[in-house]
Amino acid sequence: MSKRNLTKRLLLSVIILGTILLFSACSGKSGIVGTWKNSEVTDVIFYEDGEFDGWSEGGIIITSYTIGSDGILKLKSDGGTTERTYKKTDSKEPEYGEYYLKGDTLIIKGTEYKKEK
Repeated sequence: MSKRNLTKRLLLSVIILGTILLFSACSGKSGIVGTWKNSEVTDVIFYEDGEFDGWSEGGIIITSYTIGSDGILKLKSDGGTTERTYKKTDSKEPEYGEYYLKGDTLIIKGTEYKKEK
């Protein structure tokens, strides 16, 4: 194999790997984005742009969220004065401060939600 072909293959491999990493890094929010309902027909909505509707914490209305590359979910109040942090778990029985998200199931704060299709 010539040096030129080897260089082309290496460059192509780097481009493919970079594309895969880019898409996986950008997909952090995609699984949680949407409308979620529990058995009491309470809606929780995670928007693509990071806005959030559905909860208040001790009278403080939660208005936005972020999900870090480590899976940490942060819910924030308007103005950012209050922040709640939840660690992602693979257990369908998340402990306090954890959440479970897989497919169309979200379990957080002791409540199970199903994603609306």
